[in-house]
Amino acid sequence: MIRATCGVGRIGRAVLSWSACSLDLHMNEHQSSEVEKVLLYISDARTRAKRAAAAVEKDGADAHIVAALADAERQLAELHRRLAQGTYYAVPDGSLKLAV
Repeated sequence: MIRATCGVGRIGRAVLSWSACSLDLHMNEHQSSEVEKVLLYISDARTRAKRAAAAVEKDGADAHIVAALADAERQLAELHRRLAQGTYYAVPDGSLKLAV
């Protein structure tokens, strides 16, 4: 949940100012639940890709197969991070400005 009022704040030497008055943006419980489900599925797929890479490597698979599974695991980790940041930690455009 993001709540803000008109004003200026200071963090160290940086000055934060927001232009939107009474900004009140948040996900409701259903929306949050849906995002959490997707994050869980991505996390499960990442774990499965990591286990699969280890299993096929142990089984003597070609290097390109192991590399593809390892790459899939890395991409899923990045996707998980981007989704979490884009939903839980996103700041609406134009609501906060950083001035030094």
